[in-house]
Amino acid sequence: MLLADILQAEFWQGEVVSCKPLGGLSGDSYCVTVQHKKSRKQRFLLRLQTETSQRLGSMRQLEGDILFNLQALPFVPKVFYQGEDFLVLKWISGRVLGKWHNETLSALAQRLQSLHHYSVLHGSKLGVLPQLDLIQQIFFLLQQLPAEQQGNWLLMLDKLTPFQENEIQVVAHHDLHLQNLVNSQNSGLSIIDWEYAALSNPALELAFFFASNNLTEKQQRYFLAQYLKNNSLISEDRTFTQSIASYFPWVKLLNQLWLKVQQTTALDTEAGALR
Repeated sequence: MLLADILQAEFWQGEVVSCKPLGGLSGDSYCVTVQHKKSRKQRFLLRLQTETSQRLGSMRQLEGDILFNLQALPFVPKVFYQGEDFLVLKWISGRVLGKWHNETLSALAQRLQSLHHYSVLHGSKLGVLPQLDLIQQIFFLLQQLPAEQQGNWLLMLDKLTPFQENEIQVVAHHDLHLQNLVNSQNSGLSIIDWEYAALSNPALELAFFFASNNLTEKQQRYFLAQYLKNNSLISEDRTFTQSIASYFPWVKLLNQLWLKVQQTTALDTEAGALR
């Protein structure tokens, strides 16, 4: 569905007065302001399913399904409308944090523990959710690159030591960094941009978090201690920590591959525009 058609749709329940593109590597999100009756304005987050986002492994339909099933959690964006190839969320007012502090790390650890416990306790009510297969995701991204570029990545992949899998499966975000956290006066720390959320092991969630953020060893230990505190899902802290470490090089490779695909896709888009 074209952006112009979405903005003219009736589900907004008012007149769309502005649509501003938001920053981000995938470039498929907009801040939409709607004028309602009695001069009331309301902002929404519009997220499109584009060819770029699809090549990077993002699926708006699945994002919407997961968020819809997590609406009871106060730190999760509220779904306003879900289309086949787009998603509209209620806007979360607040500030994006620019630096990691212990207060933020502690709040995020508590949010993750709540998310993971909630998905286990209410698993039967969440419906059929996708499971993140790390190796499958790596090969999906690899196939987005030209054949002549794939050889070096396969060599790096072949050198990795197998990771330690675990039977615990939770809903995990998989893309936690400062730009995906909003601190608001009303609700505290909220987690946004759930386009890579899926079922996976909690250790994999934390491996993604550590691999995607420039935390000191002290900050990593602090965050891990806060996450493990009174965490009934984790039976042995040492085994869990070892599992995170076993996932880490795989996640680093996936992140590097994601950036390569993103760069290649951007170049392809530019080349297509010049033709």
